[in-house]
Amino acid sequence: MIQLFDTYNEATRDFHQSMFRAGFNFPTVILNENGFLPRGTTSPYRFFMGEEEGQPLYFNEVSVPLNWEIKGTNTSASVWDYHHKRADIHYFTSGGQRLIKAVDWLNEAEQVMWTDCYNQYGRRYAQIIRHGQDAHMKIYFDTAGRDVIVDNYVTGNVILDWQGKKRVFHNRRDFYLFYLWNSELPLEQMIINSLATPFLISHSLPRDGKDILVWHEPLDLEIPGNMQLILTGQTPRCQKVIIPDQTTYQRALDLCQASHLPSESIEPLGYIYPILQEKEFTKEILILTNSDQIEQLDLLLDHLSDFQFRIGAITEMSDKLMNFNHYSNVQLYPNISMGLIQKLLKQACFYLDINHGNEIVDAVRAAFEFQCLNIAFKETLHKEAYIANEFIFSSDQAISMINTIKALGHSQKLWQQAISSQINQSNNVDEEKYQFLFSE
Repeated sequence: MIQLFDTYNEATRDFHQSMFRAGFNFPTVILNENGFLPRGTTSPYRFFMGEEEGQPLYFNEVSVPLNWEIKGTNTSASVWDYHHKRADIHYFTSGGQRLIKAVDWLNEAEQVMWTDCYNQYGRRYAQIIRHGQDAHMKIYFDTAGRDVIVDNYVTGNVILDWQGKKRVFHNRRDFYLFYLWNSELPLEQMIINSLATPFLISHSLPRDGKDILVWHEPLDLEIPGNMQLILTGQTPRCQKVIIPDQTTYQRALDLCQASHLPSESIEPLGYIYPILQEKEFTKEILILTNSDQIEQLDLLLDHLSDFQFRIGAITEMSDKLMNFNHYSNVQLYPNISMGLIQKLLKQACFYLDINHGNEIVDAVRAAFEFQCLNIAFKETLHKEAYIANEFIFSSDQAISMINTIKALGHSQKLWQQAISSQINQSNNVDEEKYQFLFSE
């Protein structure tokens, strides 16, 4: 069996890591290469580029001409030729590590001409050629720096230069199939996570296989067409649909009933989260933000004076935010490191998702795993999946939020019950559920 995933997004990561925690370590192929795939996985592009070792590049390790300057913050960096900006540097994560994922090289009008893509081994593994705002092609290099794959976004063709021979594929599916046939991977059974390319690949392989679709996306007004083919037995290999999200699973059953589709091959699942098992009960509250727009912060500080608030940002803090230092129950952490964030997550028993703007460092998910109780305003909600419904308030319900925090902060038993509710509503399951479904 292999796992064949389209992209390595958050839902894919959760499923992949859950499988590992349940004791399954199947070969895992990610079709879309991003340069920073987790160790133990591979991609068709890596197969033809060659294996490698190394460390990712730090932001100031980009090769630039003499006298050009690289300026960086915790969120981004850029290359300057005196007062002319020559490139924008993008990091792999926004967590303050400043590891290079891509460099956009600019013309005199500061428009992107091409993008150099870097991987977790510190190598420029690909280059995206652009025309105006549009990407025309992506060229992949082997470990010797030679062009090995050209992915033409305009024509859809993929050109492979491998073992002294050039091959032209009319689409990515054919390229991926060629890879699978040459990879020597066991193709008798696959776990796929998309009704797009992975499903098409499953549909194109010989019939003697039993594939499983793990569905991570929400469902709208009807069951997708390709999923209907699975449910009605019209696919040669894919015979089962597994849905980790409970709300989506119930929606699938309702849609099947309304459309008179069989639902016997649909199974519920969930995820195995790495939740911290032991937590010291404290009255510490954590907020992570790069914005000074924090909903009802003054009111919360005034009414929760016996709670300690710790507010961190991976950037400098504005004067508005720094002025909260005059509260005796506030500690501010500008330019906070990932190490300190993890320390504060271990200490805090409450995380408030109340900052406007973008979420930083996957904070709500991290707080969930560190067994902080997540509490949010509807207007600032970033990750609803990791917050129990009863702890989401409207901004005009700030007093209700305050009273809830007070009650929970004065009773470890009530706080533990709230944590249990948070976990139960997050699609959390145990290893036995995975072993039952995937050991058949």
